[in-house]
Amino acid sequence: MLLEITLAIIFAKIFNIIFEKLKQPGVIGEIIAGIVLGPSLLGALSGSSLNLFGTSVFQLNLNLTSPEFKEVAFIGVVFLLFIVGLETNTSDLKKTRKAGFFVGIFGVMIPFLMGCLFGMFFGMDAIQCMAVGAIMLATSATIAIRILADMDLLSTRVGLTLHTAVVLNDIFAIIIFALVFGKGNSMILLLQILLFFVLTIGAGFLLVRYTAHKESTRKAPIIIITSGLVICFLFAAFAENMGLTAIIGAFIAGLFIRKTPQAGILADYIKTIGYAFFIPLFFVSVGASFDFG
Repeated sequence: MLLEITLAIIFAKIFNIIFEKLKQPGVIGEIIAGIVLGPSLLGALSGSSLNLFGTSVFQLNLNLTSPEFKEVAFIGVVFLLFIVGLETNTSDLKKTRKAGFFVGIFGVMIPFLMGCLFGMFFGMDAIQCMAVGAIMLATSATIAIRILADMDLLSTRVGLTLHTAVVLNDIFAIIIFALVFGKGNSMILLLQILLFFVLTIGAGFLLVRYTAHKESTRKAPIIIITSGLVICFLFAAFAENMGLTAIIGAFIAGLFIRKTPQAGILADYIKTIGYAFFIPLFFVSVGASFDFG
């Protein structure tokens, strides 16, 4: 596990620099680093050993597709959306809410309908067609967000539109998945989603009000960082438990923390930790999941 993390960080940084030198988004380099370390290339050497005088002195264990590595890497995408929330001005977000709404809606409707038509073309029944359509709802929004972040375009109209679209895409995709594949009560899921937004928005306003008169000081950054991370992961865990994805909770946590006096201190440290360690691990794991076989 430690070897995988070490190699992932080293290769991610090397390929990130190479792609930036080529005037390309560094995140693409990180994904390619994952492919190189994955089961199709260097990962295929996993299990081989170095023998000296008939005795194994070193055995290579390189498995970037293990559940343990993926769990650690998943923290990266939580960090990414938390940072996006910390850097998003809600007043600017309101300016693109109409465009974001339509992008989010059509970003779900078009892939779903095209998937259904694909199923009909091959003679599938209605349920099978909807299943194909639901599968097509998986998006690469996190990669788009990372590219825009690398290019300092998150605060542009395109970047702000994508913020809204990501949230709506996730909500509508979850609802469609529940209707097509779920065995539970779809109405309960809708109530859970509604309850999530009511409670998190309420908690967010209380947080902003509580910290409004607190002094922003750099004398206790550890307390500020710890508190920010606790809120981020609490919102993320709550989102998962209410039927949504963790990134929605992390994003909302970032939006509200941005309104606090401590946001500037927190953002600097979170970006350093995230981009130096966790976020590259996530995109390396994306590449490592690719198998030529």
